[in-house]
Amino acid sequence: MSYYNGSDGDSPVSILDAIAMRLGNDDNVGKKGFCCCNTAQWESFITIGVTAVITAFLWNSVIFAPAKLVAVFLHEFSHALATWMTCGRVTGIEVSLHADV
Repeated sequence: MSYYNGSDGDSPVSILDAIAMRLGNDDNVGKKGFCCCNTAQWESFITIGVTAVITAFLWNSVIFAPAKLVAVFLHEFSHALATWMTCGRVTGIEVSLHADV
């Protein structure tokens, strides 16, 4: 099934190209296959994936210890903030390097 481009009315386009044009993703119009992502989006996906794999391999290493402490502190602080916002009382926050429980 073919659709026609609205600008000149004579150029047939595939349904996938029509969707791409409708979504404003003209990078993929006329190419074989259909991809919903442009180059910058693919680069972001790859960067996030590589970062996740590296983090998974190094998670229990000494390299990530400071980052994990900061992450745990921010997580616990969010609990304290929610407690304060609901008129509760926080007596303290304790974060330990060796508290994996």
